[in-house]
Amino acid sequence: MITFRPIYGVIPIPVIYSRRLLGPWGSGRSYGVLVAIDPAKRHDRGLLEHELQHCRQFYRSLGLNALLYFLSKRHRYRQEVECYAVQLIYSENPTQDVGTFASYIHRHYGLGTYVTPTDARQRLSYEYYLRSSAVR
Repeated sequence: MITFRPIYGVIPIPVIYSRRLLGPWGSGRSYGVLVAIDPAKRHDRGLLEHELQHCRQFYRSLGLNALLYFLSKRHRYRQEVECYAVQLIYSENPTQDVGTFASYIHRHYGLGTYVTPTDARQRLSYEYYLRSSAVR
């Protein structure tokens, strides 16, 4: 199944609900110009917004985000914190999920010793606070 979600009010992003595009990783993935989501997570608004935020990052960087993401741990860390902070806005229990997401950031993005779970939790909490305050 395919739907379209606009970003920046004008750029339509195809959202494809299929496990095939995900490979063995996670429940969602952004390819810059499109998003793939596990059909079982179809109603997870936070996950969708997380992946759409990656699309915004792609367009904001004029496509360079993909290269920077793979070359720089610092850049990758900042990008994931931003996306998980957006996902937290849609969480039913952000206090619990901030720890879970910080753990994901530490373990699943090849950051190694660049960031500790505590560092990720602090940065994510701060970013979430800024973003959720702006939404209100």
